Amino acid sequence: DRLHVIDTCQLLNKAHIFKYSQASLATLQQVIASTRNRLATRLGLFRWLVFNILIGNHDNHLKNISLMVSAEGVSLAKTYDLLSTGVYHTEAFPMEGAKWPEIDLAIPLPNQQRFANVTRAGVLAGGAVLGLPAQICEREIDSITSRIGTQLDTVIASVEHDNARLPTNTRQYLGGELRLLRAIRHIIVAQMLKKIAGGLSTQPVTQRGG
Repeated sequence: DRLHVIDTCQLLNKAHIFKYSQASLATLQQVIASTRNRLATRLGLFRWLVFNILIGNHDNHLKNISLMVSAEGVSLAKTYDLLSTGVYHTEAFPMEGAKWPEIDLAIPLPNQQRFANVTRAGVLAGGAVLGLPAQICEREIDSITSRIGTQLDTVIASVEHDNARLPTNTRQYLGGELRLLRAIRHIIVAQMLKKIAGGLSTQPVTQRGG
């Protein structure tokens, strides 16, 4: 069987050139209204929003949200392109100057335009715009923030383990990968957890050697 999949620009009949300029909570409301299971879409988009904030992704535009179309209606597809674009603006990778966290959110929260300004209250306000009760938003934020740090640590440990099994003459090329992962974990995620975790996973992070 084949599934017909479209992105948000196609769903809302918008040209692809508007994927950034019209990325907003109001547009996400339109996505929710177009789907058959609105609660599931609300939850999926809120989780997507929270995760992108935590990893510093400011490239979560409208064409990075897709939907599946069937005879039963439209439903939210699985997420993709979950990239830590903000890490390239940190002191570890100052490709365009080390301006993190003064980076614009792709989808602004109410009265919060940049990662530097994000607060837990702002994320909760964003959830309210999507139609979610505060209690559900609190639960989802706590669920994600309580796990993301340890799961990233597991990923880094797994990469270190795999790299150690490779031939010695290849290891010189692997340092950049680990440096990137550690910067995401100990700069981006650590800072954003302090902003929205609500007391969870906010202890100072100890940088690993290597």
